[in-house]
Amino acid sequence: MKEKILDILQAKHQLSGGNCGIYLPSICSLLSVEYYQIKDIINDLIKEQMIEIREGSHGQLLFIKIKKQ
Repeated sequence: MKEKILDILQAKHQLSGGNCGIYLPSICSLLSVEYYQIKDIINDLIKEQMIEIREGSHGQLLFIKIKKQ
């Protein structure tokens, strides 16, 4: 499941050039799961610094964290 979430975020990053994130309900919808089923995975990804949360106009957006060289 972790890989699927990262794949969704990576695809959004590539499509938008890194300018747009994705809302958590959209991820849940794409994976056909409820939030409580992926809450711990999302928290783990944040702790591992693989993804980050930013405020959007309608809520929190998830972004994949790209390491800068």
